[in-house]
Amino acid sequence: VATGELLRTLEGHTDLVLSVAFSPDGRYLASGSRDDTVRLWDAATGELLYTLEGHTDGVESVAFSPDGRYLASGSDDGTVLLWDMEFAINLPPVARFTFRASPTGTEVWFDASESHDPDGGITRYEWDFYSDGEYDASLVDPVIGYVFPSPGIWEVTLRVTDDRGDMATASQRVTIGDNLPPVAEFTAPEAIRTNVEAEFDASASYDPDGEIVRYQWDFDGDGVVDAEGLKVTWTFSEEGIYKVTLIVTDNEGATSRKEVEVMVKVLGWRWE
Repeated sequence: VATGELLRTLEGHTDLVLSVAFSPDGRYLASGSRDDTVRLWDAATGELLYTLEGHTDGVESVAFSPDGRYLASGSDDGTVLLWDMEFAINLPPVARFTFRASPTGTEVWFDASESHDPDGGITRYEWDFYSDGEYDASLVDPVIGYVFPSPGIWEVTLRVTDDRGDMATASQRVTIGDNLPPVAEFTAPEAIRTNVEAEFDASASYDPDGEIVRYQWDFDGDGVVDAEGLKVTWTFSEEGIYKVTLIVTDNEGATSRKEVEVMVKVLGWRWE
């Protein structure tokens, strides 16, 4: 209204539109048509949400109740139909949870209090502690404790149901017990020449329950760190077989190593 700009065109009726009405909160627009239907639109996006069918002639008028819960439609068929908007419009719930592992043992407390339903309430919390499709617990309280059979990484799924039957899920990986060590992996050039830089890449290394924070390289097997970094270059001055060692350290201080023997040839050597 302020600018007179056309915001959007709502298309869906198959005959003349005879009446329109906004819901009291401005979120929805109802339209009645000579095609005998009432259509409900999202006022913000223009999306068609529902087509309400029941009249046998054109719908001349539509009106929301002051609280927006009901919609009345009057038709040339001589009837007024009253529609329950609380049933027709239901936003799905949002599933969220946090967890806190016991410092010792395998017990974990889960809290789904951050889950919510934008237009109602959540009536049930269901927990699948192994994400195998079988829910192990169902309750009305958002907090639950569970003891896993052993330390490790477990995929946990929460499913919430709102007061109108809609559902939503959320999943997280839960690590309990001892810290799992990182895995050291690296690649080296197939042909390494003396006095020519060779690149070593540890990008394939990973930590199953955290992140790697340090990469250390020993290129001559003497136990002394020669370089640090995810990708490094090294120049060998003499030919021979060298034991290259990568040591990775994760964010909990656990380490892992990988050793690979590489052959270095004099520049000009022909590789068979």
